[in-house]
Amino acid sequence: MHFPFSVYLGWITVATVANVSTALYASGAETALLGISADIWTVIMMAVAAIVAFAILLRHRDIAFAGVVVWALVGIYARPFTTPIYDIVSNQNISMVNTAALVIAIIVFLAALATFARTYLMNRGSGTLKAV
Repeated sequence: MHFPFSVYLGWITVATVANVSTALYASGAETALLGISADIWTVIMMAVAAIVAFAILLRHRDIAFAGVVVWALVGIYARPFTTPIYDIVSNQNISMVNTAALVIAIIVFLAALATFARTYLMNRGSGTLKAV
């Protein structure tokens, strides 16, 4: 019963980060805010999502939550730039955003994998896969 709520909480977290970005865009800060360009803000927001995932992994060992964050970051990496909304940010460093999304996704994935190994596989000798 824990898994669906973890996935839901993960998507709420990712949506909150996305909504902050949307609010920045709607406020007229589509290319810069506080002197920081939109591509840097995107990387900052992805890092915030990763930090939240690390906190959830450390505190609750919730691999499903981290999996949602990885899924969202891979989605950012894989998205197409063929829609009109991207014309506004066409002068931004898109390759930096893509690289950061992939690197952060890999780091969160490895942290989730380490959490899985530490939590479940260490109890393997007892014949059951139970959390500690």
